[in-house]
Amino acid sequence: MKELLAYGQDFKGNYVPLRTDLSGRALNGYYFRDALATGCGGLTRALETTLIEGIVDINLDLIHVSCSNSSTVAQQIDIRSGTAGAVLERIWVPAQNTVHLYYNGTPLPAMCKDTKWTAQNTTGGEISDSPVYVSLIAFKNPD
Repeated sequence: MKELLAYGQDFKGNYVPLRTDLSGRALNGYYFRDALATGCGGLTRALETTLIEGIVDINLDLIHVSCSNSSTVAQQIDIRSGTAGAVLERIWVPAQNTVHLYYNGTPLPAMCKDTKWTAQNTTGGEISDSPVYVSLIAFKNPD
């Protein structure tokens, strides 16, 4: 690790050190508001939905996923980096429940630069038309 370069604020307003690896890449830079990209949407049936649009020359590394299911049926949500891309995270959301995934320390990396993040409800059989609300937070990484 290099020496501490600066201080940022966490979500509670506490000052925390910004650490970098040997290449100078921020390890916990997601504390900075302008370093985040967010997106959300309600998923029903099998449509793949873009939640965060790609940004030119930027990797969007996922640091948080939240899924809220108000239906009476458990739902399966697939998270992808890019439309019709490989499933990077598969989440089962129990009926009338919320699931949070945190990628502390090691974000879930985008497949490549300029790539959007999408989600799809891939539950088979009889499913509810009540949407599953999904929100994502990604760190904007230029490397």
